[in-house]
Amino acid sequence: MARVSEEVAGRLRHATVRVLLELRAAYLRSGGSPIKHWSQIEDRMRAATRTSGSVEEWVTRMRDSLQLSGITSSASSAVVMLRDELDSTKTSSRSWLDLIEREATYIMALARVEAEDRKEKANGDA
Repeated sequence: MARVSEEVAGRLRHATVRVLLELRAAYLRSGGSPIKHWSQIEDRMRAATRTSGSVEEWVTRMRDSLQLSGITSSASSAVVMLRDELDSTKTSSRSWLDLIEREATYIMALARVEAEDRKEKANGDA
């Protein structure tokens, strides 16, 4: 499978991080462990990536494995944005899944940094 360009990969990473942060928020709201949640989300992301054939299936597997009853409207928007990025960049689900598998640790690092940035911004605005 051909690798996507760095520009496209960056757009897909950003969209994926947005989905992960929305799932993380829902997971924490549902009682997920604030101490272990990052490793749990990464483990589930890796498993979903290995066992899914599409973005839609990946998101469903992530939701199920995190035991979320549904997804919020903001999570829904993030999922649609990710699907739209794949469509607009003409990237196949398989190429996206390959990217996620190759860069899982980096994508989680991006998610953590983004979460910290949002937290600092929220604390600064309070």
